[in-house]
Amino acid sequence: MRTYNLKDFLTAPITSVIENEEDYCYETISYDSQRNHSDESGNILSSLKIPLIQRDYAQGRESNTDLREGFIAKLLQHLESGEELKLDFIYGSVDRNNGTVFLPLDGQQRLTTLFLLHWYIIKKECDPGSDYEEMFTKFSYETRDTSRRFFEKLSGFCLKGNPKEDIKNAYWFSDQYRLDPTIDAVLNTLETIHTFYNKLQEKGALYLNLDKIVFYVLPMDQFKLTDDLYIKLNARGKLLSSFENLKADLIGWIKNCSHFDKEVENGNLILPHFDSIALKFDNQWSRFFWKQAKTNRISKKTVDPYFFRFIHRILINEYIVNYKGTAGDLLTDETYTSLLSREKELYFTSFDFYRPLISKEFVLKLEKLLDFYSDHGFEIFDHLQPLWNTDYKWDIFKGDENNRFTMEDRMLFDAVNAYAENNNTFDLSRFKDWIRIVWNLITDPDIRSIGANKTAIQFIRRIAEFSSDILGSLTSGLLDTWLDDHKNIHSIQLKEEKQKALLLSDNKKWKEALFNAESFGMLQGNISVLLNETSSPEILHDKFEKFKYLFSETSPNQLIENEDNSIMRYILASFTDWEKLQSFNFSSTVLNWKTYLRRNNEVIGAIRQLLPLDEDSIQDHILKAIKGQSRIDTADERLRIAHAHLYQDNAFHIWMQKDGVNKIKWLWAHFFAIRPSAWYSKVMIDNYRNELIEELIQTFGINTLNNHRCGDSAYFWGESLEINKHTENYNISFYFDSEKMLYIGLKKDLNSHLPYEDTDIHEDADKIWIKKFEFDYSSIISPQEIGLFIEEIRNRLADDSSFSKELEVEYVTTDQTTE
Repeated sequence: MRTYNLKDFLTAPITSVIENEEDYCYETISYDSQRNHSDESGNILSSLKIPLIQRDYAQGRESNTDLREGFIAKLLQHLESGEELKLDFIYGSVDRNNGTVFLPLDGQQRLTTLFLLHWYIIKKECDPGSDYEEMFTKFSYETRDTSRRFFEKLSGFCLKGNPKEDIKNAYWFSDQYRLDPTIDAVLNTLETIHTFYNKLQEKGALYLNLDKIVFYVLPMDQFKLTDDLYIKLNARGKLLSSFENLKADLIGWIKNCSHFDKEVENGNLILPHFDSIALKFDNQWSRFFWKQAKTNRISKKTVDPYFFRFIHRILINEYIVNYKGTAGDLLTDETYTSLLSREKELYFTSFDFYRPLISKEFVLKLEKLLDFYSDHGFEIFDHLQPLWNTDYKWDIFKGDENNRFTMEDRMLFDAVNAYAENNNTFDLSRFKDWIRIVWNLITDPDIRSIGANKTAIQFIRRIAEFSSDILGSLTSGLLDTWLDDHKNIHSIQLKEEKQKALLLSDNKKWKEALFNAESFGMLQGNISVLLNETSSPEILHDKFEKFKYLFSETSPNQLIENEDNSIMRYILASFTDWEKLQSFNFSSTVLNWKTYLRRNNEVIGAIRQLLPLDEDSIQDHILKAIKGQSRIDTADERLRIAHAHLYQDNAFHIWMQKDGVNKIKWLWAHFFAIRPSAWYSKVMIDNYRNELIEELIQTFGINTLNNHRCGDSAYFWGESLEINKHTENYNISFYFDSEKMLYIGLKKDLNSHLPYEDTDIHEDADKIWIKKFEFDYSSIISPQEIGLFIEEIRNRLADDSSFSKELEVEYVTTDQTTE
């Protein structure tokens, strides 16, 4: 079985090296028998390439120091002694489609280290132009473009001292080479060879023994080796990352696309467009992402995930903006959900998925954005905070820990991209003006759906044409076209931005007052509640101070002792239009307040009435409103009663806020205060049923409320409800139906202990009730009439002395509670 040294393998004719090695092949080698071998020069290997499927060179890694040093020491020992050293098999195949290329499939690590040993010794001991120099041009790595270019540079490099230091100081050694793990490992190996070589006693003629290091070659072309077979053969093989696959296919797509310029400028170079983009991927764009990648303490330090996410985030925004279906359909759209999944999981299957999404316009946009971020990315990341959160950190790298890029992130990302697309020069001051207005737009609390996000992104893209001087464009009227849509929340906000831009252009003192107000958490950029009849920065400052008396950053303040939720109750009391009140959600949440302070005229108007007042007058004004009568403009007294019930009683309002009761609904010919979608939290409020129940409890000593009381209030939930009085002899029911009737009596299932003679049962008796008295409480039209109604109950029951006696007795059982 024949052995080969590296020089002969790379430079001798292939017929004398590989062919006819049938004595150790598993099957007869099936090279083309008709090939003319008379000219052996045509069968010399044109190159040896480490193929894409292989992993990076690993023997040079820091983690493999012991292995590397042991192997190099053994190689040098045999060179020094002149003894032959056999390195076992090198498995591979020959690609005859592009020259005669040997592709090693196993033995990559040994071959690479052996090649580096040859390179060092020849460069160290031989004059330039030796017959070894030819072999240096034939060894290459195809795992990465940077690896390939590095070995091209290495072949002609002149060694002077420490190879690692000399190479890293070479003018052509760019930052991208530093990021390549194969190159890093090569430099470590060369440094190890250099160190061990200098320790040898006999050196200077080691090159004469290089042919003593040999190996066997097993050609495997006849097996039609596939990637899958190779992975089974050698589990150490490395597949390209998702980004590397996507990049390679994208560059190939650009190369084959006829719509691109044939040549473009890239620094001092004139290159085909696809080569220029490939060079940028490997150099300045990678340098940008590497600044972040090298700080990653969680996962492998590589730029690939950042590139991959960046490209997908642009694709996702483009898909959202251009989607023709409904917002609901988008959420289940196969392409959209797949893009999100790929962004999160970082997986690539085939470029076929991307073909419908890629266009010349997309590639040019991607190129311009990556140029922009490479030039200005880390500068702008320090200036993307909203005024109300100066500790906010945002960048395009989000995803290291939870892979989560929120819709707010996508909107801000698109706004930065829109600025980059519309501006060929970068002005930090103008960029900060743009981002401030963007934040004021996208922080709108009504942007809570994919449809709303799409509308916001589209709006920002339209006005980004003016992002080079957004304030000047607003004041000069260039954006007035977008201010007239009174139903568009972004147009409304932009109208406020024009008002503020005019103030800023008029007097520099406005900036501090405006920005202070915008920075407040409850307002977050929208200060329309403060701008009405505000003619100077000083007035704005005073109004803002009063606003801070009313609200904290996240909630209304407690202004009046023993009157909780006084500001929400004050707002409710201020309503005069029943239809607007009926559509109002009165949950005192920060989201509701932020929304109402932006666009609810009733809320804004009520708050504006308080801002000119001093603090004592504010309290008096609020207290008068929440204790006063309804101001609803109606002739229907029931609406007034319902309105007053919402704000007058402190305990009831505490319960509503705690229980989530926040809307009015028409049910069973009555208005109820309800918690949406709940079957139980419904309180009748358009009459005096609650007051009647409380008076019945006090008058007759009702001792079982069945949990119907609303907290500590005198209000009771239930469309229909039942409370009971337990006595020694009876369990008396007080049942209110959902319309207008009160039934007082004895139910069979609650009084089964009663003897037959006490039940007064007739053939036509009620199936539920043993004894029942009916009362229509709709006749009560004021609280003062409740006493008369209870007197009527007493009079009606007086004829049944035993029942009346039990009803009046003060008796509370020990095993029943009032709730």
